[in-house]
Amino acid sequence: MPFRLEPARDRKLFRLVKKADTVRLVKGRSLYSAGDPARDVFLVVSGYVRLVLPGMEPGRPERTV
Repeated sequence: MPFRLEPARDRKLFRLVKKADTVRLVKGRSLYSAGDPARDVFLVVSGYVRLVLPGMEPGRPERTV
């Protein structure tokens, strides 16, 4: 489903999106890693994001959520 904003209904979100930068990523590229500071907010307009959690203990495999 494409993302559509209605400026009259979603004024605050519309203002935020107008000021945002557009970033296009190549499949498989990481946005950030565990432990990185949270400096950005991402809105996915098309495609999907895969969240991979590192193993919580040494030797445990990562998990995809």
